[in-house]
Amino acid sequence: RCRKISDFGALGRLATIKKIVIEFCGSLDSLEFLTGCSQLETFGCFETSVVSGDLSPLLRLPQLTFAGTGNKKHYSHKESDLNDALKRQSNSVRIAELNRNMPG
Repeated sequence: RCRKISDFGALGRLATIKKIVIEFCGSLDSLEFLTGCSQLETFGCFETSVVSGDLSPLLRLPQLTFAGTGNKKHYSHKESDLNDALKRQSNSVRIAELNRNMPG
């Protein structure tokens, strides 16, 4: 429960953090602060609204495999669609890595 926290920018400087769960925080202006979390694998945002509604910063996180965001009318993506996209992205990365490691 973090309703008194208004700036989550410091989290974005934690490049090696693997999991972030934000709950009961009222609202976040946006998720842009997450762009520096390049190793983030799991993100949850519960009982907290993303004011901008833009969930696309989550799709730019290369290691993210799950995002729990709930479904709000003003959100750019439904939670299921977002996680489907993350799964496809993750599978594409794995295939590229396998191809790169195959003997030539």
